[in-house]
Amino acid sequence: MEFGEFPKLKYGDTRKFQPKEPLEDVFMDLSGGQMVHSTGGNLYFLSIIDYFSKFSWVYFLSKKSDASVKIKYWIAHVERQLNC
Repeated sequence: MEFGEFPKLKYGDTRKFQPKEPLEDVFMDLSGGQMVHSTGGNLYFLSIIDYFSKFSWVYFLSKKSDASVKIKYWIAHVERQLNC
């Protein structure tokens, strides 16, 4: 190995469970408490990622406590889209 080189690592999802259909495995992350407000005055954001389709949604929140409302909204939205 030459100086400044790094060994190549295998890229990809190494999880053992692989979802077989949309929304079978979903990741949610609430981040924020930023020092700087967004243009809309929000401090937090909620990101939701579907591991099957890799589709993602991002919701901007002014308060951390708004996350539960957005999650309920997201569930209703997805159920309407998928006709559940």
